[in-house]
Amino acid sequence: MLEKSADTTHYYCWYKCNGTASSPSMAEKARPQEVRRIFTMGLPFTANHGGQILFGPADGYLYIMMGDEEVKAIHI
Repeated sequence: MLEKSADTTHYYCWYKCNGTASSPSMAEKARPQEVRRIFTMGLPFTANHGGQILFGPADGYLYIMMGDEEVKAIHI
């Protein structure tokens, strides 16, 4: 998912890559010299990750939402 910054000179991308934290795979068209990673996290499962990124309309902060469909909901 892509989100454009207010100054329109930067784009932010949320993506999942295969591999490990120390040896992630990269898409063939990626240009690492043009990319600056600002946030990385490990996830408990390898599939079904949903997410979105956006800038808050009032505060301008970058928000990252994510989830993992593999974890079953707890019903009380």
